[in-house]
Amino acid sequence: MFSYIWPIALVVLSNVIYQICAKSTPRDIDPFASLTVTYAVGAIASAILYYVTNKSGHPDLYDRPVFHQSLNINMSKNSWRTHCLSAVFFSFHNAIAPVHITTCQ
Repeated sequence: MFSYIWPIALVVLSNVIYQICAKSTPRDIDPFASLTVTYAVGAIASAILYYVTNKSGHPDLYDRPVFHQSLNINMSKNSWRTHCLSAVFFSFHNAIAPVHITTCQ
């Protein structure tokens, strides 16, 4: 039962934290400077999680061989879909960030 509830709780908690942070962003900051920090923190957090979950000591948890490969091998397997998804996220945040920051304060 816990495995069904924790993802929902994580999404709700993340959304609450997002709303608090978005409404607390200073009005006089450039929205793109704020997004740069946001993406930098996200990239660092993703890299940390990659190395934490890429341990070979968890064969029962991560039994797929992709989890035991190096970052270079995994990055070389990216396709156009990954880049397209990145562009969509970037476009989405760039479309709503200036409006969201100026209207929330």
